[in-house]
Amino acid sequence: MPLMFNAAFYRILRERFVLWHSALAISLLLSIVVSSGLAYYLDSLSVMFLNAANTALFGLSVGAAGMFAHSFIEPGRLDPRLRHALPVAAAWAVLISLLHASFPFVLRPIQSTLYYWAYVPVLVTYVWMLADALQRGSRAVRYQAIGWAPMILVGVIRLASGLLPSVPSVDARAMFYIGCVVEVMATTLGVA
Repeated sequence: MPLMFNAAFYRILRERFVLWHSALAISLLLSIVVSSGLAYYLDSLSVMFLNAANTALFGLSVGAAGMFAHSFIEPGRLDPRLRHALPVAAAWAVLISLLHASFPFVLRPIQSTLYYWAYVPVLVTYVWMLADALQRGSRAVRYQAIGWAPMILVGVIRLASGLLPSVPSVDARAMFYIGCVVEVMATTLGVA
């Protein structure tokens, strides 16, 4: 439904944030199809391919979310340095995910740890952006804050379980699925 709404909204608004929201919705939908195992039933794909696709799609969804925020938050409602940092953080998320997916065994003993550490600046930038835009009175970011809250929590859980030896490994898959739905629905309301 959000994709159909976006098609209608774009015909009227002609705003880039609608396209970024569509990219976000598509990448999250594909991420759910791949990570849930549904993709295996659609076509007998290898586990290696599905793992790489899952990693790449995660990076694409994080990147699309950052670019959506960049183009959606009203002018003057976000520190210019943060507005400039969003595309950089989005591109970094896509780059590190594509590299991790394309070369899964290059730095085998430490690669996952490096991958998780590489996401820390992205998470910090996105949380800082939300706080700054909320403080500056952005109406648009309120929808993002609601939509992003579960996904940020999933990110923190994954980072903590991937980086801290005392924390058991948790991928928070069920929370991720719920977060995908909440994010797309909340940001769709914001677009509307």
